[in-house]
Amino acid sequence: MSNRKAIITAVTVQRLSQGQAARQFGVSKSWVSKVMARYRAQGEQAFEAASRRPHRSPTAPS
Repeated sequence: MSNRKAIITAVTVQRLSQGQAARQFGVSKSWVSKVMARYRAQGEQAFEAASRRPHRSPTAPS
């Protein structure tokens, strides 16, 4: 199980607070908040890592 999925499960099913989940998994509270916000917005897609690739490059030729 991925770390994201485990955190989402802990917060939604086990009813841990975001702070408790952060301590349990050794991550920051702000990261847990970002994962939970993404889960609320996108559902199951939040289990997978999002691409960090930019949508466009300001220095690319037009």
